[in-house]
Amino acid sequence: MKNISQERRLAKFASKHTKEEFRLLVVFKTIKTRVEQELAKRKIKFDEDVLNEVCIEKANELLPIERDIGSDELAGLIKKIAFKTKEKYAKQHERDR
Repeated sequence: MKNISQERRLAKFASKHTKEEFRLLVVFKTIKTRVEQELAKRKIKFDEDVLNEVCIEKANELLPIERDIGSDELAGLIKKIAFKTKEKYAKQHERDR
């Protein structure tokens, strides 16, 4: 039963969005999954909004050239997410004072 529901949702999504939007989603989700695994492995705290922002930027960058993310790029994304998360929380902490 669950597969039918998933198939319908996927078909509905595919009919509402362009091929490029669908490809972008796949690239984004692939990057996000790899980054989340690496963040968990390194036990790095992160903000979900920052994670999404950085991963969508990278997906938009990689989509036109149709290639996968390299390990050096993955490490760079991890650093960027950690930095932006710290920066976001520091700004929130300043406002709370």
